[in-house]
Amino acid sequence: SQATGIAVGEDLRYQVRRAIETLGKGFLDGETITRLQSDEQACQRFYAEILQVVYRSLFLLFAEQRGMIPRRGTRSTLYADEYSLARLRARAEGDIPLHDEHGDVWAGLQVTFKLVRQGADELGVFGYDGMLFEDNHAPGEAFLRGRACRNGELLQAIRFLTLVEREGALQRISYADLGVEELGSIYESLLDYTPRVTRTAEEIGGEAVAANSFCLDPRGSERKTT
Repeated sequence: SQATGIAVGEDLRYQVRRAIETLGKGFLDGETITRLQSDEQACQRFYAEILQVVYRSLFLLFAEQRGMIPRRGTRSTLYADEYSLARLRARAEGDIPLHDEHGDVWAGLQVTFKLVRQGADELGVFGYDGMLFEDNHAPGEAFLRGRACRNGELLQAIRFLTLVEREGALQRISYADLGVEELGSIYESLLDYTPRVTRTAEEIGGEAVAANSFCLDPRGSERKTT
C-alpha cells in the first residue's frame, strides 16, 4: 500500500457500499436474519444503524487525516496508538481472519465513538456535539445495542473504507483530499438502494450474493436465483 494515499472519487461509492454490506453481515445471526427477511421496516432500521456506524468511521478517517484529532508525533499519541481508525486501518491491511467470531474490535470501536462524543482532554480529543455521534436510542429500540460485530467482517469493512485496488495494487484512500461535498454525494447515491436479507443465493447487479446475506439491492436491478 502507498502510505501517501490517493484520491478515489467515484470509486469510494462502491467501496462504501461494500463496507455497509460487510458490516451488516457481521451483525447477523439466525434470529436477526429471519426477522429482517420478513419485516421490511425492521430491515430499514437495521440499515440506518449500520449506515450511522459507517459514516462515523468516514468522519473519523477524514478528521484524523486532516489533523482534527491527535496523530502520532503530537503531544498525545495514546489516541493514535489505541483508539484511532488509522490503527484499525493498519490492522485491516494485513491478513484478516475471515472466520474470527470474536467481537473485541467492535468493542474497541465503541469506545472510540464514546471518546469522540464526550471528548477526552487528556487525549487531546474534544467532544463533537452533533447528531452523528449521539447515543439517543431508547432501550430495546436499537438493533446493534448489546450485539457484537464479528472481527472478520468488521476489519473487512474497514479495509473497504481505507484501501482501493489500482492497477493490481492496493493503495490507501486519502481522506485528506476528500471534499465534504463528495461525502454528501456518497450518501445521496445510497438512496438508490433497497436494503434486504436474501433468502436464496442470487445474482444482483452482476454480482453473486449468498443466501441469508445483508445486501443493498439497486432499485430496478435484475435478480437471478442461483
